[in-house]
Amino acid sequence: MTTTMLVLANSYKMKRRCLAGLDESNNWVRAVENPGGLGIESTRLWIGGEQVQPGDSIRLGLGLGVPLRHQSENVLLINSEISRAEPLTSVELEQRLEYIHAQLPAFAIVPRTFVDETEYDAGVVGQSLALLFTENLVMSWETNSSGVLRPRAIFMTEQGGWNLPYTGEQWAGFPDRTAGSRMQFGPCFVTISVGELMPDSTRHYILAAGVIAQ
Repeated sequence: MTTTMLVLANSYKMKRRCLAGLDESNNWVRAVENPGGLGIESTRLWIGGEQVQPGDSIRLGLGLGVPLRHQSENVLLINSEISRAEPLTSVELEQRLEYIHAQLPAFAIVPRTFVDETEYDAGVVGQSLALLFTENLVMSWETNSSGVLRPRAIFMTEQGGWNLPYTGEQWAGFPDRTAGSRMQFGPCFVTISVGELMPDSTRHYILAAGVIAQ
């Protein structure tokens, strides 16, 4: 079935892309290429010479739901062309972002500051995507536990402070990529996502997967 998606994440996922957003009924969906949650080939998300970004509207074919216990929103991408749809007006975009921001799942209510993992006793995540709002976002380049320089999203919400690995495309290539370098942004909506840390484990990681600046 062809549907229109409001893109809220186009992030790195094991050399592919995690494409997620809202369908026409404002339900979260994450497009995957197989039942195991394989991400989208990155070349498919370049349309007309530009990469798909959070806030864009696209048309794509979605098939059966293929939920994983840690990613209930996964839906199979039908092997069809991904194209741009009529963009939302600024008012329409704001209304949809405000609506989904008000539907916070349990994992998004407890802030994560310098904690990239969380544990679920039953090993099942009911919802793995959420949209948070912050008045101030800092993107910081920091060395992770493996000694690799990676960007992090640091921000405050009504629930408290967050400091998460950032896997989105935006700002990942800003000029100063030395450890400790930072860029500051104003009001933003931040998409956060849960992923499985290890197969058959109750432990999961949390990351920031996309940003829409206001």
